[in-house]
Amino acid sequence: MKMKSLLVLTTLIGTVCAQAGTATNVNVTNIEANSQGQFLLWLSNAMIHSPSCAVQPAIQVIVDGNTAGGKLMISVVESAFALGKVLVVTGSNACDVHSGYETVTDIATN
Repeated sequence: MKMKSLLVLTTLIGTVCAQAGTATNVNVTNIEANSQGQFLLWLSNAMIHSPSCAVQPAIQVIVDGNTAGGKLMISVVESAFALGKVLVVTGSNACDVHSGYETVTDIATN
């Protein structure tokens, strides 16, 4: 019985700790590109469940434009920005591209 309780507790803790930041129905209000190929995005609403490494409120996230996936995400962002479309943004639960900003793993139009 103790082993089953431990397994359930471990699963619950892992689920809570692994939750990444998300933002739904947001607009990108500003886009900044730097010389390292990173794109800093300003969102109209803060990310929910953003990691502790992210500056709070987490209204800024970062996309690594050096990867094929990052280039595709920036294409979606620029189109949505130009057309005023709302987005769903999902983070990685890490600030591994630039300190203080959650790295984006998925962007979709809503």
